[in-house]
Amino acid sequence: MAIKLQLNSVVSLLLFTAIFGIGSDRHPAPDDPLLSRIVPSFNSTNESAISAIVRFGREANIPLGIVLDKQLCSLRFEEQRIDHASVRTALDQVSAALTSYSWSLEYGTVVFAPLDLPTATARFLSFVVSPYNVPEDTLQAQAGYEWLNIRASLRPNEGTALSILSSRKSLRWPPLSLSSITVREVLDRLVDRNPGGAWILFPIEDIEKAAESRPFQLIDYSSPVEPMSPCSSAAFQ
Repeated sequence: MAIKLQLNSVVSLLLFTAIFGIGSDRHPAPDDPLLSRIVPSFNSTNESAISAIVRFGREANIPLGIVLDKQLCSLRFEEQRIDHASVRTALDQVSAALTSYSWSLEYGTVVFAPLDLPTATARFLSFVVSPYNVPEDTLQAQAGYEWLNIRASLRPNEGTALSILSSRKSLRWPPLSLSSITVREVLDRLVDRNPGGAWILFPIEDIEKAAESRPFQLIDYSSPVEPMSPCSSAAFQ
């Protein structure tokens, strides 16, 4: 049993390294424009961690990615106060309150992910999808279009159909041309554009079943703030 646990820890570390990087990749240069920006102030009191992180990203205009797990969903911030600190310092402060989580900067997007990244989640994020041209539309509609491509790449022998609804009141995001890149890069590219946004990935227990329903949610920072309930997803039932 001890050997099995040790091997599982090594595999988890290798997967985390491959997906999110370690060392210089996890901690970009001190003069990185995004991380050097100053956050005037941010306060969170008795707020769920997931809501506080997304609100921080929205208010500081930082594209975010969050890999959810049950532990993060159960965590609340009793008191988080940031006053005139760099983005890097603010992220370190928030990350310190998240047990077994770390942040990294990838393709202009700050991603919070568990250190013990499940194998199926790591495989999904590193899965390379086919090239695709996402048409101009709302961010939610573009997420739907790209999900069609991801699902078709996961199950190339099956047909894919999806009803995509667009609101005329929502901001239309410019088209996006994506080459053969990983799912992680696709999600980063979708939200790392003005006016910014966030992606949230739900737990994936089996990569073979990942195509059955879209396992991620996108948040458009330009849209009105609405109550968040990603932790009520079927993935946590």
